[in-house]
Amino acid sequence: MTDPSSEYALATTPGGIDLYVHALTGAVFASQIMLARLTGKSDTTIMRWATSASISTKIAEVPTPQGIRTSALYDEDAIYLAFERWKPELLVQCAKAGIRVYLHGLAGYTYKVEQSQFAEDPIIASLKQIMEVRQQQIDHDERISALEKVREDALEDLKALPAPEVEVPEETVDMKVRRIVNDHSVANGVAQGEVWRRLYQNHYYRYQSRVTADKKESKLQAFVRLGKINELYALAVETLALST
Repeated sequence: MTDPSSEYALATTPGGIDLYVHALTGAVFASQIMLARLTGKSDTTIMRWATSASISTKIAEVPTPQGIRTSALYDEDAIYLAFERWKPELLVQCAKAGIRVYLHGLAGYTYKVEQSQFAEDPIIASLKQIMEVRQQQIDHDERISALEKVREDALEDLKALPAPEVEVPEETVDMKVRRIVNDHSVANGVAQGEVWRRLYQNHYYRYQSRVTADKKESKLQAFVRLGKINELYALAVETLALST
């Protein structure tokens, strides 16, 4: 939007980044808060950097959603230096957006900037696109930070769990075979009964030994009783676990 009573026009991106454009020269300015958002730094960092680099600001009355306010603005040179220091990728985008204007200047063409044309000016449009990309990067970084915080909190909650009062029994060989069969069934969409049938059949052909269960035990228990469970485990690893 623009304010005809002001020396500056306010250009706001959909992402909420504000830039100020001089009504007569077309020069672009940014407040300290906006320059901090664009570079991903804090306001304090921008202030310390500007002080140490002897970068001065322009005090001007500018339009805001709340009306005309007095603000300290960083000019295009300061924005360039900030991009060069912290966001060189944005500097590349600025160069791409401005190369046509620069080459037109070498060829003798000139541009006349009028306040009523700010909304349609291609340079302003390019700058707004750059700001939108930066806002997307900021939003992405904030989402990643939020996920990292959730992860850290979850790890802290796990560490805070009380120590178990009983010892976990060691996994036996037959338990390992059960786990392999279950994992293979889930991973490949094959019924567990069919996986067991194939495993027992493969054992019969590979070891040339038939294992028969008694009335009160399962086939797997029969392998344990007959001391053949390690054979079944080795076969399960070779034919099921490695193919899961």
